[in-house]
Amino acid sequence: HDTLRAHWIGQQMKSSDADVVMLAETWSQKMVDVIWSECKSVFKYLWRPRKISPFKLGSGLAFFARQPIEDRRIAQFSHLSGWDAWSQKSIASCVVDGVVYVATHLEAGWEDNGIAFRRENLEETKNHFMKLRGESKKVVFGGDLNMAEMEMVRSATTGKKEPSTLETPWYGVLKGVLAGELQFKDAFREVYPDRVKDKGVTCNHYDNYMNKIFSGPNGEDIERIDYFWTKGVSSVGFQVLTDWKRPVT
Repeated sequence: HDTLRAHWIGQQMKSSDADVVMLAETWSQKMVDVIWSECKSVFKYLWRPRKISPFKLGSGLAFFARQPIEDRRIAQFSHLSGWDAWSQKSIASCVVDGVVYVATHLEAGWEDNGIAFRRENLEETKNHFMKLRGESKKVVFGGDLNMAEMEMVRSATTGKKEPSTLETPWYGVLKGVLAGELQFKDAFREVYPDRVKDKGVTCNHYDNYMNKIFSGPNGEDIERIDYFWTKGVSSVGFQVLTDWKRPVT
């Protein structure tokens, strides 16, 4: 299944008009090679940020570009918990044709250590951006930030938790870091400002397909945790190429 999906991802990338593609959770070099085999004729340049270690999965990040990938930088997070501790989750950046592209995947855990480490990850992400200040007026930042945008409230009708229009404390922190001193914009919200109608898109990791809102293992609704933030770049739209529902075997 993973190999089949990797081939399809590469085929979709080849047919796209993107200049740069940033992927997360590409833990397997084999799957990265499969993806690149499908699109290498278009995306001639590949960078998979990682530090060589026999005991770590790497950062899980991958940059594919039509033009040369320059000024490559990676800063591995200081602390990670649980399964994440087996990885090299990082903040990574590079320059392609004068634009800075930055990708990350923050701590996923929700136990006490995980929450504390995610805050630390975000602070280290901010520090990375501070070092990039003044180097480019155009920046694209994306990744799995593991932070929902809106609070969940329990419906009096269904008894289930549903998204509200109230920002989560996490999103407030995220916005404070990126939209404050750094002057980034939440690219999705720039295009779709209606929080009630458009709640964003993320991957349902329980059923392995893309959806705007999906149900977790206990039936609770879960929102987007994947984001694009931009600076000096106009957002024109978002598209889910496929929900890639897991085939029945």
